[in-house]
Amino acid sequence: MTSKHLLIIPFYLIAYLGTAQSKPELDPITLADSLIQLVIEQEGLYTLYGGLKPISTVQHFSYAIDSISGDYIHKGEIKKDLIRLSQSLKLLSNDSIGYTVIPFKMVSGKTKTFEILVYHKAALKNMISDKTDFFLRRGILPDDNIEKLLAIYEFEDKYDRYRAYGHLFGYPDHAVDFFVNSARSNDETGKFVERDFNQIPVASGQKGRFVYAVPKGYELGESDEEIMLRAGILLAKFQHDWEMYQSQLNPEENPSYLHFLYFLAEQ
Repeated sequence: MTSKHLLIIPFYLIAYLGTAQSKPELDPITLADSLIQLVIEQEGLYTLYGGLKPISTVQHFSYAIDSISGDYIHKGEIKKDLIRLSQSLKLLSNDSIGYTVIPFKMVSGKTKTFEILVYHKAALKNMISDKTDFFLRRGILPDDNIEKLLAIYEFEDKYDRYRAYGHLFGYPDHAVDFFVNSARSNDETGKFVERDFNQIPVASGQKGRFVYAVPKGYELGESDEEIMLRAGILLAKFQHDWEMYQSQLNPEENPSYLHFLYFLAEQ
């Protein structure tokens, strides 16, 4: 996809969500349009389009907290933000795709960070079924809601947390094993395990979004090539769909990712 086909990624969204001195008053529809743009132009495309990634990150945002008590500084503002965000995410959800927001367990300095996630309901259910031995250890079943799943693993032993998120984000088993084993080795020896990274292009760029660690000097295997092939097909399908959507716009009409989502639903 060339740059002329992409809208500008809405960096003002980062100012809206989380602590900021001055924030734009975005209505839920405008916020929803910005959120779905982030989904499609980044790795969320591979969740939205068929569930290659059962779950993807949409955005992180943070709020200021008191360093002593851990309480939020601006509780009323946070409640207002989260209500509006919930309204926006409902506009984007359907029978196949859902969204959720979770707080991270870790606190960074004087801020508490949240994460917006998009998930493909059938792909998530199938992944939990495929990894039954792992997820059943914490009583997780395929039909359980995502909030239960994420609440358990966000506050889990870190190695199981890493493994759970690796599976949830659609990384191949060998990459999940490598990351978990490397973390354990680093804790035991104090030595960082060197690594390379497999980068899978997304609509907005070639690197840095859908990426996972592999051993240094690793040569791509069958599972890696399958993921890259499927991702390439899905990216090409999005590019075709976006061209089709643009072709039916009036000359004076600006493209909107929210309208594009409705366009897809009608196909």
